[in-house]
Amino acid sequence: MPAVYDIPSIIVWEKISQYLAEAYGLQDKLLKGRNLDPYYTQLIMMESELLEFMLGFNPTESNINAVANYNYALIKYLGQAKVIAGQGGSGGIVIPGSGVAATIIGMQLQFELGTTASPKTVNGVSVTLPNDGDSSLTIPIENIVSNSIEFSWGGTQIPSEQANNVAYVTIVYNTTNVVITLTGFTFQTANNYEINGLQLIPV
Repeated sequence: MPAVYDIPSIIVWEKISQYLAEAYGLQDKLLKGRNLDPYYTQLIMMESELLEFMLGFNPTESNINAVANYNYALIKYLGQAKVIAGQGGSGGIVIPGSGVAATIIGMQLQFELGTTASPKTVNGVSVTLPNDGDSSLTIPIENIVSNSIEFSWGGTQIPSEQANNVAYVTIVYNTTNVVITLTGFTFQTANNYEINGLQLIPV
């Protein structure tokens, strides 16, 4: 089976996910009293270094594509890593359609439905959490970077395309909000949800 993406790109995304995990881990320690996933940084570092070694030592190794696919599945902050990797090193960042200079910050919404108080403040904006049985959530945060949203349910990332998936999310990016629609499942009380993304902030 071929690798889902080219192996050098997977390695780059892993390395970016590693430093994002370190940053989010420190944020969790500060705000929640502990790192919620303390071993992820070491795991992704170890696996990316092994894949990089395999690619340099023997790129025709029969198992390298399987290892690459495993590594790809480990990338926790894939959407953010792709956006960051795609920024390159030239020029500044602007908010699309406005030409306003901007910087990128993380956006993270974590909640346990039925336990976490609603609304919840995210990046200075009040977000009304869904009710039990709802199939959509509107996050009224401006200038979320397209294709940066990752939606996880119970620690498992849910794909954002139908393909052969029974459960998936549809994400619509607008300048003033993001609308996440669930297909094949609904928001349920006592389940944990995590939504990560990137926001453009004028400077």
